[in-house]
Amino acid sequence: MFFRACGKFCQQANPPDRSFAAAGDPHVGSYEVLMKPSFISFLVVNIFTYFIFILTPKVAIASEPCDLSCMIYELDKAEQYNEMVNIYISEKKRALACKNIEDVLNFLRARKAVKGHVEISESWSETLERDFFQDRTTCLFNALLKLDEKARNDVIDEFKIPFVLDKNEIEQVLKKYRKNTKYKQIVNRYYKQLQ
Repeated sequence: MFFRACGKFCQQANPPDRSFAAAGDPHVGSYEVLMKPSFISFLVVNIFTYFIFILTPKVAIASEPCDLSCMIYELDKAEQYNEMVNIYISEKKRALACKNIEDVLNFLRARKAVKGHVEISESWSETLERDFFQDRTTCLFNALLKLDEKARNDVIDEFKIPFVLDKNEIEQVLKKYRKNTKYKQIVNRYYKQLQ
């Protein structure tokens, strides 16, 4: 009885606000009326969602980890050249650090992917010859040994017509490793492809 009386008293003390409601509607101002969807609100939400979808860049998200080659192909399809260059530069820096052989392998495997882009292709060739072959030869050779034979031969064949170095400079570097049995197949491949 007390709760029933208090309930009536509380309703009389705090009547619902009906100032914005049309006369005679007992549900005006209630939660149900305010939350009824209208065609206009439906249309506004759908148009907004459509434009957000259209304006966002489309880059395929791989379900598996994506290496540098994969990223270049995907960004090329999405026509996002600046993003492709930025990713290439950051991956090149990681490879040049020679801290992780996988980073160097990732860089070497990107050979085919970069061939379609002049600036990136030139940078890749210059990095291979000057930064890896001349300055980080052991790092390069160790990575080449981990590649499969076809990929390894493709990279070594890049030295047939050097982009930055002379053939004499290439042969000077190879003379240092000619007697090293670990790198013999790399050196032999270079001289074999010259014949």
